[in-house]
Amino acid sequence: MTGRIPLTALVGPDIGEAVQAASARLSASLSGTAGAPWQVDCEPYAEAQTHPVTPSLMLVDLRSEADNLETPWPDVEAGLRARCREWTATPDRTVFLMTVFRASALDEAAGDTALRRERIRRLNLLAARLSREMGALIIDVDRTFADLGARAMGCDYRLAGERAKEALAGLIASTIAAYGLDAWVAPEAQEAAIARLAAQSPAAWAPERLSVFAAGLIPVRSGGRVQTAEVVRRDPSQLGHYIRHIMRGQMSLGEAVSQVRDAIAKRGLRYCLEMIVKGLGQMAGRKARSAS
Repeated sequence: MTGRIPLTALVGPDIGEAVQAASARLSASLSGTAGAPWQVDCEPYAEAQTHPVTPSLMLVDLRSEADNLETPWPDVEAGLRARCREWTATPDRTVFLMTVFRASALDEAAGDTALRRERIRRLNLLAARLSREMGALIIDVDRTFADLGARAMGCDYRLAGERAKEALAGLIASTIAAYGLDAWVAPEAQEAAIARLAAQSPAAWAPERLSVFAAGLIPVRSGGRVQTAEVVRRDPSQLGHYIRHIMRGQMSLGEAVSQVRDAIAKRGLRYCLEMIVKGLGQMAGRKARSAS
């Protein structure tokens, strides 16, 4: 019997092909490693709302707001906040927000370029805040494509072109595989799927490179299903991010303890302690190097 994972896509039609390709990659990687066939069913947002299924995944493309320069920013922010509150309020739905690549079109006027870059910067900052406040996760398109380079990818913020679509499909598939599948498959199957995706991807956008948490945008809201467990297992140095969030008042000690408890329940005490020790060792090493 085929296991099915519902994915609702609120994206522009120009990247629909990349999203479908990401769904196909996820299906193949899971089917090849989880011991049973899996199918990621991708539907447009409008169609999926007629028959909502839980648990489910949701992918939100923020690029349309980068073209919405006539609307004042306070109105854009208020609208996105309200919609994100609605998306994340649905039980057992994991929401992924896609940041916008900060590369303006070469054929637009200089005034529009400045306005668009400012709008994109604000959108990406808002995505990080919504992630922290409402528990949405981030697919950091901006960071990934900035590393790859606009000239090398042959695209701007619109992500046109085959290389851009290929990279975007790899980014979406690897991020969802790493942080969005806890409701369906076991952690070991997720790890195997991530490794399978990495083996099939060009090194420039392999899953480990494109990790949402490696980009530094960490959802720290208490009650999220995957946040802490994934940070602990993916990168022990992320422990420093927790400590900084606690010191800045962005995360309470109680929330940290709650998330660590969830991580232990999913990964086991020994595994989590090993990762914490490694994280502390890395932090101590960085501090020693900076002191010298």
